Amino acid sequence: MSSKLENRYNPDVVSSPGETILDLFEEKEMSVEEFAELMGRSRPEMEDLLAAKIELSSAIAVDLERVFTVPTHFWENRERNY
Repeated sequence: MSSKLENRYNPDVVSSPGETILDLFEEKEMSVEEFAELMGRSRPEMEDLLAAKIELSSAIAVDLERVFTVPTHFWENRERNY
């Protein structure tokens, strides 16, 4: 009899994509104003994204890839899992 073992991590709590973005802010020593400007979006919209008040859309994921060089699919998966 053979059994297949799978290693999966299923956390009880999933952080918002905004928390991941904030971690990247710290690495780059970036302000919300700089982030909004680089994203080509308004500061209030980006503050709402960081606070998980709005959904991380595919268009935002593309912009995040451009700003942070983290693939679009990563951001889309973060939103889907959240």
